[in-house]
Amino acid sequence: MSLKPPCTVCGNKSAGIFRCERCLHVFCRKHLNEHRDVLSHQLNEIAQEHDILQQIIVENEDKQ
Repeated sequence: MSLKPPCTVCGNKSAGIFRCERCLHVFCRKHLNEHRDVLSHQLNEIAQEHDILQQIIVENEDKQ
């Protein structure tokens, strides 16, 4: 018999517990979805910053 670790956020030990392979936190289904939303938002911000930096580099190359 293995004990399921509780959700890192709410302490819920019910079925549907998942471990994030990146941060290693354990989440119930509700908080897993919230965690995914946060990660998706962070990834979108990184992609936007990448695009801005890429545009700056291209503009600087054009000036040279």
